[in-house]
Amino acid sequence: MSLIILFDEQGTPTFNIERETDFFLGIGAAYDESIEKSIFDSISELFGLKKSKPLKNRNISSSKAVEISKVLSSLPILIDIAFMDLSNSKFHKIVTEYEEKSSAKRNNVRRVRKRPISQILHTFILDGVLFELIAKSIQKYSYISIVKIYMDNWSMPKSDKGIALKYRSESLQKNIRNVLTKIGIVENSIEVKPIQLLQKDSYRKRFIDVIASVVSRAFLERSNKRFSEEPLKNILIKKENKMKDITERTIGIMNNLIGNDFFPPANFEVDQ
Repeated sequence: MSLIILFDEQGTPTFNIERETDFFLGIGAAYDESIEKSIFDSISELFGLKKSKPLKNRNISSSKAVEISKVLSSLPILIDIAFMDLSNSKFHKIVTEYEEKSSAKRNNVRRVRKRPISQILHTFILDGVLFELIAKSIQKYSYISIVKIYMDNWSMPKSDKGIALKYRSESLQKNIRNVLTKIGIVENSIEVKPIQLLQKDSYRKRFIDVIASVVSRAFLERSNKRFSEEPLKNILIKKENKMKDITERTIGIMNNLIGNDFFPPANFEVDQ
């Protein structure tokens, strides 16, 4: 079985007080590739998969967001949501320190420019979703042999792009295999393909865009006309779908990396 994972982020990973929301989200959706067509056929009209233009967040009414969320909880897919609290002062402090020290390391070791905070946080939110979503999928579908990850296009330095996508998948594959070995599943040789960017409009890109748009409404300011907790609650009615706050966990990982002066190859910092 080939497992498809689609990933998108919502919110602006910045500590600028003028940001729209205090939260930065990562949203992943996983499903068996063999049933992708049937899934897309069943939600094509609601999700605007075949329309001339993608269905944007601003075009999704509150009632439609609720309808989409109810359909999502009934589909044969797994959804994982991770978020960071950008208003957390301790988080702000450690991220700033991490950015400074990792930038010095990048310059000394690789002679490349620093990564802005937005790209650092994107790496952590990506890892916060992918590892657990793959692990959860393996529990549900024990016959997974290949994992294919597609993430919405994200701006990253050219010096990092090729290494990042390849290194991330290799790291995930290594860690998943280690976990399987520890629990006695030694014959499982899961292959995680290099991450692909959803650069062009496609059904996959539209699908994860709509999911992320619906989920993000619960994290907006209450004064925002698009704010609504109902869609997220509907999605989480399905017990297999999970949401987690990874702010404190990220603080711990960054503290540990700074303390040990350890940064993995390509400075893609999280190793589960």
